Amino acid sequence: MSQHPTTRYVVCVSPKLFQRLNTGGLVATPQEVRNCILLMLNKDLYELMRSLANYESFISCTALSDRLYEEQYDMELVLRFILLFDKEEEYLKKFRGDVSNYLTDEMREMARNKKFDYSHIEKAFKQTFDILNQALGDDSFKRYISERDEFVGGFYLPAYEIIALGIAYHYQNPLQTNEISSRIKNIWSDRTYRQWSLMGRNNTRSFSRVIPLGRKEFSPQ
Repeated sequence: MSQHPTTRYVVCVSPKLFQRLNTGGLVATPQEVRNCILLMLNKDLYELMRSLANYESFISCTALSDRLYEEQYDMELVLRFILLFDKEEEYLKKFRGDVSNYLTDEMREMARNKKFDYSHIEKAFKQTFDILNQALGDDSFKRYISERDEFVGGFYLPAYEIIALGIAYHYQNPLQTNEISSRIKNIWSDRTYRQWSLMGRNNTRSFSRVIPLGRKEFSPQ
């Protein structure tokens, strides 16, 4: 696992033009494109996202491969967190279509809002991953097999969306660390989660089902 991700630097002419360019013979990943757009629109927000992606507890819990770091997938995960962790359910129900387009469009809108206060995002993010790192470390977002009482495989995005976003929603009144592991194991037996986690990472319809389920599971009440 890379502790210090490698960034592929590109010359940004304009957001629209860059989206049609290749870099070094390689097609830029969607998040590489977003990083370039964000640097032009709001450098402070880009630097906040980069600092969160480099946060040690986040690195430990996600345990991404070198390839995913090279593709800037850690930054995409940070962006998903920022855009989704505190959205109300009625807002989530409106989502339709491709997740990649949603991330890009919402990031642009957020970046243009120069008065937006990011302080609560940083607090929620660091608290969430500190709790998870203490509870499960690099098992946090792996599949859980109840028959073996074992976490297996690598990073699994649907687990990230339900667990990280569910815990973060309650950052002002979080669960105790010793409750986290059992709550996570409970999720893997939930029929709704199993159904919607198979919808695919690029389907926004799952947001309105999976994210509220995580909020309910990790509620302190």
